[in-house]
Amino acid sequence: MDNQYLLKHARKPPFFGVAPPSDLTLAVVIPAYDEPALEQCLDSLYEADLPEFGSIEILVIINYSELASPELVDRSEKQRIILTELYEKCSESRRRLLVHCEKMPERQAGVGLARKTGMDEVVYRYQMLNLDGLIVNLDADCTVAPNYFKVILDFMSQRPKIWAAGIHFEHPFDKLSDPVLRDAIVGYELHLRYFVAAQREIGLPFAYQTVGSCMVVRSSAYQKMGGMNVRKAGEDFYFLHKFIAINRFAEINDTTVYPSPRPSSRVPFGTGRAVSSVLSGAPQMTYNYKSLQQVSHLISSLDLIYQGSNILQVLNREAPELYAFLLQLKVESKLIEILRETSTYPTFQNRFFQWFNAFRLMKFLHFARTRYPDEPVFTEAKKFQLKLEADLDLSTPGELLQWFRKRCRQHRD
Repeated sequence: MDNQYLLKHARKPPFFGVAPPSDLTLAVVIPAYDEPALEQCLDSLYEADLPEFGSIEILVIINYSELASPELVDRSEKQRIILTELYEKCSESRRRLLVHCEKMPERQAGVGLARKTGMDEVVYRYQMLNLDGLIVNLDADCTVAPNYFKVILDFMSQRPKIWAAGIHFEHPFDKLSDPVLRDAIVGYELHLRYFVAAQREIGLPFAYQTVGSCMVVRSSAYQKMGGMNVRKAGEDFYFLHKFIAINRFAEINDTTVYPSPRPSSRVPFGTGRAVSSVLSGAPQMTYNYKSLQQVSHLISSLDLIYQGSNILQVLNREAPELYAFLLQLKVESKLIEILRETSTYPTFQNRFFQWFNAFRLMKFLHFARTRYPDEPVFTEAKKFQLKLEADLDLSTPGELLQWFRKRCRQHRD
């Protein structure tokens, strides 16, 4: 039977000539753009424990723009040959590396297209077997915990209603000798942890980390949701929030991905850009909690809205910046529409947060900056921690980050 997703959305036919193993259950896709340290990532995957059943494939998509320099093209082709030869020697029957070089159109060249290229290839491979296996994404500068494969497979096999999941990550700051770089990566991860923890505290249902190097999706679900987008940055945010919006997403907190803390200017935001900014002298900032508290007024009023109360004037008094933002979005007509199309409070609440989603939250936080400007991350994260544990005094950003990590690991969907 023809695969409708591949017919409509795949960029090209399958490019690996070797047939997949009949018991393929998990495939890892790694985009690699001029990555000299790729072997460290692959060694980590080869050292990870194999699961009790099924075979694993690791697909490396070495990519470069059609306008790349001849030197970069040559390095990429040589890396493909070297990696293929090196890992063929140490491959096991249930763990195989496949490496592909991809020249990409300049207009689209980037991590989104590289991920899509690899993920679509995995769909082809599962299609050959008529299987619905897992597609895992990792980045070329990451390493993983020894139980990486086992935990992912166990988690997803025990939760058939979950279509996609995020995998716990920790930047290995304690291994860095450069104190400036260490402070930079601690500050950036602290920003990520605080922001999600603060959203959860006020009751937002879409409060999850969305990190491209730390995600897994079922092949069937990947196809149902239209595959990976080709954004050059933020592809992970938009991809994973499709699953979060329909309550098919969860967190895997019993294994760990270790992303690199290296600086980078390849994309306009993310780890590399944030570290580069701090290294150049800019402090790591984060969202003002007072902005998020305005959103909490809206959340606590949803049941009254459903019962027919007009609380917008109250919102104007208690959360004026949010009220002004919502007026721009024509909130009154939107609420009437949602009320008309839902018959129970849970469905109303779910529909509301499909509208006031993570993207609109970010828009509001940027809108509210004139009244509530961003604050240094340690200051804001520390205030949040003391709000929850007033008698616990954590004096360094590293200690505070470990506190947030512990809270994150304890979270269960």
